[in-house]
Amino acid sequence: MRLSGLEKTCLVIILVIVLLMVQPFGPSVYAGPEHLEEPVQVSLRVPDVRILETKDGPVTLQLVAEYRVEAGVRSRRNYQFDATADVSPMDLVLAWGSLNQEEALDSVSYRQSGRWYYYRAEEDSPVSLSYVGKNSANTHIIPAGRGVERKLKKIRKNDYVRLEGYLVNVLFDAGPWETSLSRTDTGGGACEIFYVESVVVY
Repeated sequence: MRLSGLEKTCLVIILVIVLLMVQPFGPSVYAGPEHLEEPVQVSLRVPDVRILETKDGPVTLQLVAEYRVEAGVRSRRNYQFDATADVSPMDLVLAWGSLNQEEALDSVSYRQSGRWYYYRAEEDSPVSLSYVGKNSANTHIIPAGRGVERKLKKIRKNDYVRLEGYLVNVLFDAGPWETSLSRTDTGGGACEIFYVESVVVY
């Protein structure tokens, strides 16, 4: 079946929209500090709770640690159709330490898929794979309200950001979705689940 000119144009527009939803365009050059301190995390002696309203009903968030991070955004991916999308509509790959130096930016690549992230360092990279794992994180983002969500939606790859809020466990009826509380773990369960209350994009 041959498509008409109008049909081809509509198809191109749809593909562009889908690509923007998956990986929005961002600045071509990172302009933040070359070195950033590790995230600040303070465990709560008594976990607090928040109730998040979703289209499928209320979901309980168990707040387990205060969390603040300044980082370069190395990648971003939006989610709409997985089981956690109503709570966490996006993941951000955040990087600190020396990962925002020009040499590291040129030699380390990041990719996101299915709530996971993957990274690769070239042979001449000034940082090792273990360093990348300890100084970056695929972070599941939960906006604390519409205003915060609007700011989060503007974040793009190569932005320099400061995010504040809490690391949380999400108590779904089917079972908990638990946050990592360590910067050194890898593999399944190593991602931070971040309830974001404050957003600054520099």
